[in-house]
Amino acid sequence: MNNSPQEFTFNNINRLWSYLIINEINFQNVSGFYTSPGLRNAPLLWATTKVNAEKIHSGFDERAQAYRAIGAYKKTGLPSVLLCTSGTAMANYYPAVIEAWKDKIPLIIISSDRPHDLVWGDHNQTIPQENMYGKFVLETVDLGLPTIDISPRALTTKVAQLIHKAAYQGGPVHLNIRFREPLDHSFAEIDSDYVDSAIKHINKIATSFHPMTNLPGELPKHVQDMILSSSKPLITVGGLRDYDQDTKKLIHKVIDQLGGHYHFDITSSLKFTKNNGAGHIPSPDHPEVIRDLKNDPPDLILHFGSRLTSKHTYTWLENSEIPLIQFGSSCDSEDPSSSCEYKIFGPSNMALKALISLLEGHKAKNHWLEWEETIIKKEELIESAPISFAYISKKSIELASKDAQFYIGNSSIIRSFNNYSTLSTESEKKNFTVYSNRGVSGIEGFIACSLGLAEQTKNLPTYLFLGDISALHDLSSLAQLTIKKNLNLKIIILNNSGGGIFKFLPINNDKDQSYLELMTTPHQVNFKNLISALNIECSQVTDKESFHREFTKLENNKNISIIEVVIDDQNNINLFNQLKTIQ
Repeated sequence: MNNSPQEFTFNNINRLWSYLIINEINFQNVSGFYTSPGLRNAPLLWATTKVNAEKIHSGFDERAQAYRAIGAYKKTGLPSVLLCTSGTAMANYYPAVIEAWKDKIPLIIISSDRPHDLVWGDHNQTIPQENMYGKFVLETVDLGLPTIDISPRALTTKVAQLIHKAAYQGGPVHLNIRFREPLDHSFAEIDSDYVDSAIKHINKIATSFHPMTNLPGELPKHVQDMILSSSKPLITVGGLRDYDQDTKKLIHKVIDQLGGHYHFDITSSLKFTKNNGAGHIPSPDHPEVIRDLKNDPPDLILHFGSRLTSKHTYTWLENSEIPLIQFGSSCDSEDPSSSCEYKIFGPSNMALKALISLLEGHKAKNHWLEWEETIIKKEELIESAPISFAYISKKSIELASKDAQFYIGNSSIIRSFNNYSTLSTESEKKNFTVYSNRGVSGIEGFIACSLGLAEQTKNLPTYLFLGDISALHDLSSLAQLTIKKNLNLKIIILNNSGGGIFKFLPINNDKDQSYLELMTTPHQVNFKNLISALNIECSQVTDKESFHREFTKLENNKNISIIEVVIDDQNNINLFNQLKTIQ
């Protein structure tokens, strides 16, 4: 809640400028202020406590804080603000900044800095900060030192413009502000007219920016003709940045009207919403699926959202002549196969409504491929084999509550969820929302992201699934959880003692095995002991029965709890190879 500036005195211009900046950001509506400790940023930290203390999320690790902010955005759709001190602090944001840039996530980075002369003189904790992020931010602004030569209106208007650029273009922006001492409450006189001007300005928003988001009412004529003339259409859906329940209904309607086949990627949050529908296609990473698509291909593909998890899809498309029409929220390519002929960009719901209007009265096409028997056989094999990544994916989908949020890590685990298919209609009654970091598909920051997501969620359970190496990357976030125990966050760590994904690749067959361990980085970490030392509830399971039991317990636990699943890597590989042989 905002405190009136009349309730305190601006003892120096550092505090006045900090208040103006933070107040304007708060006016523009953000998910929260993700702060890190330091002295150079003390004026900004002070201002944040005065403007809106309820939105402060304090943490001690900048890298974790940046990913935590990404998690918050994924839930709220609002920009998040990062506040740090000078020196290497902002460098720790870098991996998350790259992810935000690639996935068009609005982050507002505010770094505190020392004056130019102190940087030139190589004073302690100084580096050139103003252009550190280079191409990975939409804009960098170095405000310099607070001064009465820049009006309060000019300052806040620039801040507002940066926030809206991040929000509407999608991506991070960087604001660097330099502070000379005093950094605390010490008095340093400010021109009274300037203070009066600032106080008058504090109580109103500087500038409001409004994008035009409406698309034309109908699709281009040549795109309409391609869709209406298709006899064997395929719809694929990746991650949708503007996904909501209306989007889900609209996509289902388009599929019912168009007919043919459809494939929902795990990142779409739609994967298990239409299992029993005629035309459902499992992941093309299954050999029999990609074989059948090559032998009897569609004559048109409509793709919605970001790229698919399946690499084999794009390998297939690279060598095909199938027309591909993409619908997405930006004009970026998002097509690893470079086979897209038309890109329609704008809000998903607008494009879907245009399609529904176009297809009114259209006779839905029949599907032409079948995999039902194969799906049933694979489900049975997963159930009969020892505990595996595939079993964890299957059983978690079956047992999790209907409105659960899944945050799924990269590497083997997201492929496991994406590859699992079922004909069961039970999962269709569920309403999972799936989150992931598929911008650059890094393995770090997932615990922090799930924390940020869970903090923005009232009562819904949040499940994080990640691998052991990914968890080791984010240990500082585990420590952060020790002060957040009342969150409904459940973490499942799949521990197969190293980076097992490399053992599924052709490189594992190299006769020279001398370097493989440098890729898999094997370890003997016992996560249960590690996590228990932090006084966080953690159980360890080694078989299917104990996983079923412990996962069921999670449903009744409204606090942070963790399961370490110890998986025999060879058993996991054996099952993977057996699944490939089922036709």
